[in-house]
Amino acid sequence: MPFLVNHGVPAVGYQITSADKKSLVYTGDTYRNPTSTWKELSPRLIVTEVTVPDMYESAARESRHLTPKLLKEELLAFKRIHKYIPPVIVIHISPHLEDDIQKEISRVAEELGTEITCGYEGMRVVI
Repeated sequence: MPFLVNHGVPAVGYQITSADKKSLVYTGDTYRNPTSTWKELSPRLIVTEVTVPDMYESAARESRHLTPKLLKEELLAFKRIHKYIPPVIVIHISPHLEDDIQKEISRVAEELGTEITCGYEGMRVVI
């Protein structure tokens, strides 16, 4: 099921649901999304982007990308609606900023009490 995401250029995400009703959400490029977007979705896994660390939040807001802090805000919005936060895989990481992003993502995961993993080439996921 495609759904609109908030990005600098028109973009969509997808909720992919298997025959046995297991689903994941893949957003690709995105920014903060309206609450109405999260109301439509109920995934067991979210795959989304975090492009830069928090120190670049101003640039991230301007280009409509997520930082770890902005991801946390999105996940809290999701939790207010669904009462849970599924595991998250972060993609679209700026390679030269990966270490900083991983540290900040680890902190956010701990604060939220959920699993947030940085994606990598060849990663396999079972939901």
